[in-house]
Amino acid sequence: MYFLSEIYVKKGHAAQLAKGYPWVFQRHLAKHFSLQSFTQGQWVRILSEDGKFIGVGTCDPEAEILIRVFALRDISPDEAIKKALENAINKRDKIFNLPYYRLIYSEADQIPGCIVDRFGNYLVIQINTHGIWNLKDVVVKVIRELIDCDGILIRADSRQARREGLDCSALLIGEIPQYIAVWEDDRQYFTMLGEGQKTGWFYDQRMNHRLAASFANKGSTVLDLFSYQGGFGLACALKGAAVTLVDQSEAALAVAKYAFDYHHLEASFIKADAFEYLADSNQQFDIVIIDPPAMMTNKTHYKKATNAYQRLIQDGIKKVKKGGWFVFASCSAKVKFSHLSGWVLQSSQLGDVKLKLIYQTGHDKDHPVHPQLPTTAYLKCGMWQVV
Repeated sequence: MYFLSEIYVKKGHAAQLAKGYPWVFQRHLAKHFSLQSFTQGQWVRILSEDGKFIGVGTCDPEAEILIRVFALRDISPDEAIKKALENAINKRDKIFNLPYYRLIYSEADQIPGCIVDRFGNYLVIQINTHGIWNLKDVVVKVIRELIDCDGILIRADSRQARREGLDCSALLIGEIPQYIAVWEDDRQYFTMLGEGQKTGWFYDQRMNHRLAASFANKGSTVLDLFSYQGGFGLACALKGAAVTLVDQSEAALAVAKYAFDYHHLEASFIKADAFEYLADSNQQFDIVIIDPPAMMTNKTHYKKATNAYQRLIQDGIKKVKKGGWFVFASCSAKVKFSHLSGWVLQSSQLGDVKLKLIYQTGHDKDHPVHPQLPTTAYLKCGMWQVV
């Protein structure tokens, strides 16, 4: 007899789960197994159709991904989350000198559907599934046991959350100041946790901020397109570069300006559509950085997104001086680096410009890649020099 808290899967997929694959889809269920009595996000035990225990996780009968596996042993949600958080904290604290990093990266850190970014004593929890929404009190309790924190912001407004049918108001525990300091290496930025995109900051670009800034020096001119809160731009300005930041978000530019003012640095802050700016401006720069939001979120977007990427790349390359640098990043999981490099090659040939790929990078070490989920390696960044 099948119990409410138990789900049975086919033997073939049970073997995949035992090897670490973290998802179950409805097609993997054992024959004649019904989901009629299951509720969204409930904690379940996962068994093979022959009754062999496999693991535990959350189940959402209305989601595309039916089950997200938390652990391959029979433990409670509290135990699973505490163990995962302890491991994540230990790993990050060995890598970073300061507690500013992505603490939990969903399946890659064994808390599926959950993102946690840490800003010193302040944390943002991004909830993407009903399973984690049901367990949010457990996540908060364990975090407060392991970390001395003054404020925790819970958000459930991401694209993935909406796709799962979850769109809830933000919850604040404790207090969080309007402007929060963000440290990357020895660079101090600022963010507004309640107003920014996703968790409020993009730690995934830390390494690329550092690398792009290594091209800059006093007198360099830099164009930072889709600048958001100035991750690339401020890194270059701290090296003495004259920076132009372009973004459609007035709020994001205001935070970037706050950071520049804090460092007593000047820059040009332009509220504009990046495509229109590239088309209208005749100015050239020593360094052109383009970091657009995800434009290819599924296969149906491929043609439209490809055209948009190619337009950005083609117009962006025209803005680079001879000997300068062209930096382009894509956070679309569907975009491979081969796509990116192909678009750059095509655009450079059309513009009769010779480019040499110097660096091919991804996201930083606080974004581990799940060995069986290639999409967790979503960020691709290339850095070309005009030769």
